[in-house]
Amino acid sequence: LLQKPVYLAEGKLRVKKTSTTPSLTGLGRGTGQLDPLGQESSPLDTEAETIRSVSIIKKTITRVDLKDESGAPLKIKQFLKQLNVTKLGSSDVMQVTYKDVDPQKVTAVVNTLMAVYLENDIIANRSETVAARNFIEKQLPSAEASVRQAELALRRFKEENKVVSLDQEATSAVA
Repeated sequence: LLQKPVYLAEGKLRVKKTSTTPSLTGLGRGTGQLDPLGQESSPLDTEAETIRSVSIIKKTITRVDLKDESGAPLKIKQFLKQLNVTKLGSSDVMQVTYKDVDPQKVTAVVNTLMAVYLENDIIANRSETVAARNFIEKQLPSAEASVRQAELALRRFKEENKVVSLDQEATSAVA
């Protein structure tokens, strides 16, 4: 009866990596795939660690204005003790839970943490798109030069062999 109740808020995130870079550059595999770098790694575990990252935790602590008993900003280690990020079964869904004695605080923390994670993901996707655009802009002049060289070679061939229209030449040769 003397113990304060502990509240638990939870939220779920569906993780779907949609990279537009391969479709923009024509390089790499299809979009919408979460590919691990190694055989042992799991993309969902990587995303869970991203949620637990210092930058996302700091932004969440600042936005919710979390304080410890002395009134100082809550330490990251204290925050992580109350946070749990797990993947649900074999799905692409992660569950984020936070527990505290203040029911409004737990709700605000989970909502803010997921919002900060999504903002971070959007920024990362934008930077990939910018990198793809820069890649395309660098490749464009060399591709244009290749096309010009091919056109010049074709024109020279036609002039040297006195070919006006290849289609008409082929038709007359067959006839």
